[in-house]
Amino acid sequence: MANYPLLRSIGYEVQAAERGVIASKRTLVPSLDAAYQANFATYNNIIGMSSPTYLIPISGPPSSGNNYSGVFGSSAGIVLNWQPVTFGQRGAQVDFSKAGLQQSSAEAQNEIFQHKVRVINAYLDLLVSNELVKVYENNYSRTEANLKIIKSLVVSGIKPGVDTAMYKAEISRAKIDLLNFQKYKDQMQINLAQFLASEKPVAVSTGFLCA
Repeated sequence: MANYPLLRSIGYEVQAAERGVIASKRTLVPSLDAAYQANFATYNNIIGMSSPTYLIPISGPPSSGNNYSGVFGSSAGIVLNWQPVTFGQRGAQVDFSKAGLQQSSAEAQNEIFQHKVRVINAYLDLLVSNELVKVYENNYSRTEANLKIIKSLVVSGIKPGVDTAMYKAEISRAKIDLLNFQKYKDQMQINLAQFLASEKPVAVSTGFLCA
C-alpha cells in the first residue's frame, strides 16, 4: 500500500479532500492580500499611470510635458476580503466538501480492498505455479526413467523398437510442458512483483498448502 503508485495517488486525493474541508471552514476568517508591481516604461507612461486590481501608482503625478525616456516606476495595493455573512453559502460549501471527503475515503477503501484481492490472487497463482512446476519436473524425471527401462527391454528383445520412439515423443512432450509451466511461473512472479511495486523477486511459502 505504501509503494503502489495508484494507492499512493488515492491517498493524496483523500488528503486533498481533507484540506478542502478545512479551506471551506476558513472562509469565515478575513484575508488580507498585498501586491507590489515594478515597471519600466517611458516617462509619459510611468508618471500618473493607472493600474487594475486595486493597485495604486506611487510614482508621482502626471507630467504636463512629453518625455519618452525610459524610467522605472512602481505601484502597490492592499485588499481586505471578509465575508461574515453568506446567507448559507458557506455552510453549503462546507457540507459539499465533507461529502467529497466521504466519497474520496470510500473510493480509497474500496480500491485498497480490490488491490488486496488482486495481491492475494497473484500470490496464490504463484504458489500454484510453483507446485505445478514441481509436478512437471517429476513427470519429466519419471518419463526419462521409463525411457531407460524401455531401451533396456528393447535391447533385450522383450519390447519392440517402436516403443522407444513413443517414449522419446513423451520425453519431448514432458519437456515442453515443463518449460511452459516454468514460463507461467515466471509470469506469475512478475505479476505479484508489479502489484507489490517491488523490483525484487517475492519469496513465497507453501507451508500452509501442506496443512
